[in-house]
Amino acid sequence: CFEKDEFWASCKATCTPGVNPDDPPEVQSPWSCAVLAPVVFEGSSVPANFTAPEGSPVAQHGHLRVDGSRLLDGNGQPVRLRGMSLFWSQWGSKYWTADVVDWLRSDWNISLLRAPMGVESGGYLESHDLEKQRVVTVVDAAIRAGIYVIIDWHDHHAERHTGRAHEFFEEMAQVYGHFPNVLFEIFNEPLKESWHDDIKAYEQEIVDSIRKYSDNVIICGTRQWSQDVDVAAADPLVGGNLTYTLHFYAAYHKEALREKARAALSMGVALFASEWGTCSFDGDGWLDLEETNKWLEFLEEHNISDANWAVNDKEEACSALLPGASSTGGWGLDKLTDSGRFVRSSLRGSAANISGGSASASEIMAESTLASMAVNLQTALVSSTPGCAGDIENCKASRCCATPGYTCFEKDEFWASCKATCTPGVNPDDPPEVQSPWSCAVLAPVVFEGSSVPANFTAPEGSPVAQHGHLRVDGSRLLDGNGQPVRLRGMSLFWSQWGSKYWTADVVDWLRSDWNISLLRAPMGVESGGYLESHDLEKQRVVTVVDAAIRAGIYVIIDWHDHHAERHTGRAHEFFEEMAQVYGHFPNVLFEIFNEPLKESWHDDIKAYEQEIVDSIRKYSDNVIICGTRQWSQDVDVAAADPLVGGNLTYTLHFYAAYHKEALREKARAALSMGVALFASEWGTCSFDGDGWLDLEETNKWLEFLEEHNISDANWAVNDKEEACSALLPGASSTGGWGLDKLTDSGRFVRSSLRGSAANISGGSASASEIMAESTLASMAVNLQTALVSSTPGCAGDIENCKASRCCATPGYTCFEKDEF
Repeated sequence: CFEKDEFWASCKATCTPGVNPDDPPEVQSPWSCAVLAPVVFEGSSVPANFTAPEGSPVAQHGHLRVDGSRLLDGNGQPVRLRGMSLFWSQWGSKYWTADVVDWLRSDWNISLLRAPMGVESGGYLESHDLEKQRVVTVVDAAIRAGIYVIIDWHDHHAERHTGRAHEFFEEMAQVYGHFPNVLFEIFNEPLKESWHDDIKAYEQEIVDSIRKYSDNVIICGTRQWSQDVDVAAADPLVGGNLTYTLHFYAAYHKEALREKARAALSMGVALFASEWGTCSFDGDGWLDLEETNKWLEFLEEHNISDANWAVNDKEEACSALLPGASSTGGWGLDKLTDSGRFVRSSLRGSAANISGGSASASEIMAESTLASMAVNLQTALVSSTPGCAGDIENCKASRCCATPGYTCFEKDEFWASCKATCTPGVNPDDPPEVQSPWSCAVLAPVVFEGSSVPANFTAPEGSPVAQHGHLRVDGSRLLDGNGQPVRLRGMSLFWSQWGSKYWTADVVDWLRSDWNISLLRAPMGVESGGYLESHDLEKQRVVTVVDAAIRAGIYVIIDWHDHHAERHTGRAHEFFEEMAQVYGHFPNVLFEIFNEPLKESWHDDIKAYEQEIVDSIRKYSDNVIICGTRQWSQDVDVAAADPLVGGNLTYTLHFYAAYHKEALREKARAALSMGVALFASEWGTCSFDGDGWLDLEETNKWLEFLEEHNISDANWAVNDKEEACSALLPGASSTGGWGLDKLTDSGRFVRSSLRGSAANISGGSASASEIMAESTLASMAVNLQTALVSSTPGCAGDIENCKASRCCATPGYTCFEKDEF
């Protein structure tokens, strides 16, 4: 396992320090080639008799204790700690450093720091020594700085991991239990389990474990994402020095949650706001600083300690840092987000305004829509386990339940759950964030029904297909049935398993009539809950869109949306043979057989797979096939120099204008000069992660290039996810009919381009010059590399990030670091 940088390492036989020309163009930064071996937990380096620095918070207040609803210091006086929470350890570890702790103490004036150690998803359960060492690094630094620190078991399913929590907290209590600095948070955010039977039972066990070695304050999670503090107060744990977690996000949680907190306080328990945000409860959305100030006044009134979420540079509204902020602290105001500047000002003593010339609170406050919040919350709960869903998992995709006698009942277009019974309407036991009505429609496994379009269907008069008929490829040109060059223009839908709300006939018809598309791309997800797990459901989604496109008389791409298609050759064969038999005679249909290959060999892996699939399709159809190219469908020149065998083949050119510029156009020119045809089946106005800032100046250069070379294109993507490249704003209807007020800046720009005027964004939006900016390389590298991290526990495979596991699955390979990602 060789390290590239602080974010990335990979398993290779050898590693040469410096830039590797075989890396994707997006991440051609130097490799350090430091060898990463599995971490051996070394324990704390702080002497047992260490004394807090004079004048520090711990020197002033000493050991804390709880008296009824009050947190008291060692002098018996009420104390309120204020500070920050780091981000999940497995994803935000670049800021889990002593330098960051020291900077937050000296510049942000924190008296408290929270260390949320991730448990699942690559955290403690898989890499316990690595995660413990991260905790120790932060806790040791906090002790030396003389501030209080929370050791947080950051888990939504702690009751499933009781044994591992026991071992962790017993060890932490033995090591740190005598230091006045340390508090223990034993369950970050429980979900909907029973408070008494599940959450309290687990927490009582862990409290008793810690109490063998320490009487320090323990923070206990409460039901419903640590909001049901009143339920916990009515049935408290046994023991002293216990507080209960109150988590809130100001753009959504308002007076109703403060009422629950008042009720808990009135019952004599102490509360601790160990996590709160200025934004929505998914950590993103808009800031609500007016409501944030109400919350801060409430916390001050009731002397409730707090830690703001989060010290991280992820592109989310609640992150305190902008992408690329140093992992050693020293951040100027220009490295802080609006939330970061607001919270820093609050901690330093003035919470009323954001300093540093930022927009005023009133200018940046707005609430996320319920639909967007529900999507983000529920998506976070979707199980990654194949097969039928568990009791608290989303059964929307599988449509079946693991528990005998349970049925998959639908709530809305985003969520369904396995239950014994379901009553239509609002369920008072749902989390406050998602107390919207249940439809209680029963979802049964989908039986694939096939196409409903007659085999002899004729395209509507005047439609693109009626005008152009069957397409064919001649050298580098795409020609229509009349032998004339044709350029198709249109949109790509979003991954089928995540964006299916817009995979409807109504949306197809609206895009044709209002956006003037001649092409629609249907990217059927293969992994991560897609075709490999729910083949009938995904095929039915494809059929819905393809049938609608045929009836509308437009062209449609059936896309095997996969980064590892060469691993799924058998499944791709079965899919494309069936699709070619059903649709291969329709002039409308094009087949895209490999969305975006990664770094595999073009000749040995990608081309070999694609030749097999081309030959399968050719048994039934001579329609145009779009073939993926190496390096995220950018190495079109490599494919052109060693093309597949067969006719009517084009090669994918994918670009995102905020990052891919003239260098990629040069590669495209080289490919065209070798006589192959290109197809821009996916492109975006933003950065290659689908987010970041729009670069409309560069977008226009790309559109001019495509027009000059008659290259057809589909823009990414018809979806309402809160990303810059999404065409729709959150909550846009799944039946089309969108006004300009329902489109993003990107959506308005692309619609205008498709309707005939690409120069400006219509509908009163900001001008291109006002909204153009490039994402930083650091941010793009984080997002790209994070997307490649394997979800498989254990040692890393050859193209996976071994940053966390620090070991390699391939015998003889070492984990070498590339960089911090």
